[in-house]
Amino acid sequence: MSRSRLLNDSDDTRSNLSTFPTSNFPNVTSSTSSHLNRDTITPQILQKGAGAGAITAFAFTLNYIFGAGVLSLPYTVARAGVIGSAVFMLFTALISSLSMVWLVEVCGRAEAITRYVEELRIEQKSDSPLRTQIIADRLEIQGKDLFRISSRRLEMNQISSLFLGYWPSWLYSTSVIFYALGSMWFYAVIFARSLTETVPLSMFVDSGDHCDLSVPLYETTKECYHNYFFYLGIFLILTMFLSLFELAEQKKLQNSLSIMAMTCIFIMIITLVVEAIQHPYIAGNDNRTTPTTPTAPSSSSLPSPLTTPLLRGYEPPVIGISIKDFGDAFMNFVLAFMAHHGVPGLIQLMENKKQAPKVFVSAMCVSCSIYLVLGSIAALYFGLGKDGIKSLITLDWYNFNGSSNPLSDGNVFTKSISYIVRLYPCVSVIAAFVLNADTLGSAMRVMLFSNPESQTLKVASRWVIVWISISCAALMTKIAVIVSICGLAGVNLVMVFPSLLQIYSKKRCYELFERHATPYTGFFSADVYPYLML
Repeated sequence: MSRSRLLNDSDDTRSNLSTFPTSNFPNVTSSTSSHLNRDTITPQILQKGAGAGAITAFAFTLNYIFGAGVLSLPYTVARAGVIGSAVFMLFTALISSLSMVWLVEVCGRAEAITRYVEELRIEQKSDSPLRTQIIADRLEIQGKDLFRISSRRLEMNQISSLFLGYWPSWLYSTSVIFYALGSMWFYAVIFARSLTETVPLSMFVDSGDHCDLSVPLYETTKECYHNYFFYLGIFLILTMFLSLFELAEQKKLQNSLSIMAMTCIFIMIITLVVEAIQHPYIAGNDNRTTPTTPTAPSSSSLPSPLTTPLLRGYEPPVIGISIKDFGDAFMNFVLAFMAHHGVPGLIQLMENKKQAPKVFVSAMCVSCSIYLVLGSIAALYFGLGKDGIKSLITLDWYNFNGSSNPLSDGNVFTKSISYIVRLYPCVSVIAAFVLNADTLGSAMRVMLFSNPESQTLKVASRWVIVWISISCAALMTKIAVIVSICGLAGVNLVMVFPSLLQIYSKKRCYELFERHATPYTGFFSADVYPYLML
């Protein structure tokens, strides 16, 4: 049955469609829909985006994914098992790729339904009879082109409201809030902790002293405590400033941060491989132990972490799988591949939105490859135990000296590498922090305000979120707890909601338009796959 005929069949049908669940959030439909010119809407206009290419979108996606997951993942691999972790990382990368592609399809279906409801409401307000065909029947938007994504940005909680209803949409919003705030809390801790342990300020800490924030804040020294809060304040000012800008205005910044992050990760992998080849640990024949009559090292010449485990004995990581540690490990794997809540914003960066699935899958593949290489090599080289791998992997490069003598001070080159690696988290978390602030701010505005596009409201919402997350970082710094909180919410965002949205969006679109295939639909779009994921 044509949709035009459906509209003319009865007033009751029109009334039911006009109350489609777009009212669950104030801004699901455009506030300017009354000016909609239906006769001039073409696929070219629908395809109009922010003008960014695939490379920029790829960089943004990598910044979303990497965040800080890459920093805590090697520690997880060492405890949960190298082989088991590799298998489950591949599995998590696969399901994350699938669910991100499904969300692209869902965004296209949500766009079609939203515009359909807008046009219906315009016709209901008009005294004249229906003059033109509705969106589903116009010649210029036939077949899959009906579900092209326009320049309008619909947030995932709005889309959940469209297809799943009121309470599921609020459950989604709750998951996003927990995940995004937890991640930003994590990033703030990592920024302040990395700087405090790498460049302690003389105004707080005496020259040569070293702050160890692996312990709770209240157990550290007063000097280190004040140093941590100083850097946390710098992070607050920096992120508040960056939150003034829209994502499209951050292209150069995000591209630069992505290049810097990849460079640092490359340096970490290369130095690990070189150390493993030049100074391997041989069980029962450790020729790199402390000399017979060593002089106790001062705090300013602590042994290199790349050789520290060999001073007091090397404890190998779990090679197979540790069942008791795998619950927390899976949460970390989910966190390490998270970018799903940012899909609407990432899509809007692309001029050619058909490239979105390829961009997202490519970013997942690159991330998974880096995680596998860095996580496995670091876990095998550092091992476990008191002096083994750190919960924040970059801290294992403390005083890296490139020598078989753990008491060597190294040279300018090795010291530079040490600082570059240990300061990498500061680069990585700034990029991801700002992206999460934008996503969470946008999601909360459409829930609470009828005019969420106000620039003042945009900035204010981001600043509120920045303050909340950094306040959490001022109270607690235990990384394992924060990762668990993020991981629990991440399961909903990666597996549950993308599957439900894929299933129900197809059903709803078939009911209204008698089709649901989008320009982004592929082999894994069949219903069997989201059902299997659920």
